[in-house]
Amino acid sequence: VAYAAIGSAATVALGKPLVGLNYVQLSREADLRYLLVRLRENAESLAFFRGERQEALGAADRLRGAVENGRALLGVQRKLEFFTVGYRYLIQILPILVVAPLFFNGRIELGVISQSVGAFNHILSDLSLIGARAPLAARRQRVGAAHTSAATRRRLPLQRCTRAQFVRRGLGWGTEPVAS
Repeated sequence: VAYAAIGSAATVALGKPLVGLNYVQLSREADLRYLLVRLRENAESLAFFRGERQEALGAADRLRGAVENGRALLGVQRKLEFFTVGYRYLIQILPILVVAPLFFNGRIELGVISQSVGAFNHILSDLSLIGARAPLAARRQRVGAAHTSAATRRRLPLQRCTRAQFVRRGLGWGTEPVAS
């Protein structure tokens, strides 16, 4: 029970930064893709007004941000994977280490060691909270975020935008939600 609790707590502690890092990574990659599409669509205007240098600096900054966050994400994933691999291998060794002294003293037979490994693995799989419930929790979190986003959009008042407001605010043309 203690082994499962310690393993679950350590996995949560090591994996907690992944939520934020994954969110930031998706956001930075989307910003970079948006910039690249915008550059492609406006290539003629950029060349005419000689804006290549400024746009290249912006693209380099966005790419640098995505790469730096990607490296941080890989670092956290590496730490988590090192822990989980060690944790899984220790599952096979720990029951043998606990039962081996009894075998060498002649108090149990060799088959009991195999039975103890099987029992330990069975109990541990039942008590491990992270592996079995993580996908369900992630799905529930995504549904909750979508519901909150939809509820927020419904509460925003609709307002007409003029062409000048469209340019200043960066909104779509016509009737758009505007935060109060």
